[in-house]
Amino acid sequence: PTVWGVFEGRPHALEYKYSKGATSDLSPDDLHFMDGFHQLQVEQGVDGMFGLCEYPGDDFEGSCEITQGRANVNLAPKDYPEDLIAIDTTWFFEEGLWKRGCRCTCNAAAEDHPHGTHVITMQG
Repeated sequence: PTVWGVFEGRPHALEYKYSKGATSDLSPDDLHFMDGFHQLQVEQGVDGMFGLCEYPGDDFEGSCEITQGRANVNLAPKDYPEDLIAIDTTWFFEEGLWKRGCRCTCNAAAEDHPHGTHVITMQG
C-alpha cells in the first residue's frame, strides 16, 4: 500500500502500487505512529480529512494510476502497458507551488492533438 486512511479507528490501505516480489507488513512502530497521527486528527477536529502517503523517494519518475474494481493501483513508468493512453496530472499540496506558475492544457492523449493554451496560476 502507498496511501493509508483511518476508518472506525483502524488504518486501512486505500491505494497500492505494483510490486514484484514479497511485500512487508506494517511494523509495530508504524502502527503506533499511525495511531498517534489519527489521535492528533481527532484532537484537531480533522478526523477523516487526511491520510498517510508513502514518500516515493528523490528519484521518483512518476506513476500511472489505474483502477481495478474498487482499487486504485499505481504503476511505475517501466511497468506501463504498451497500449497505455495517459493524461498527465500533478497534485500540488504546497501553497508556494500552486500560487505561481503556468499550466499547459495540452491534451497529449489525443492523436494529432492541438497544443492548447497556457493558464497562468499566479494568485494575489
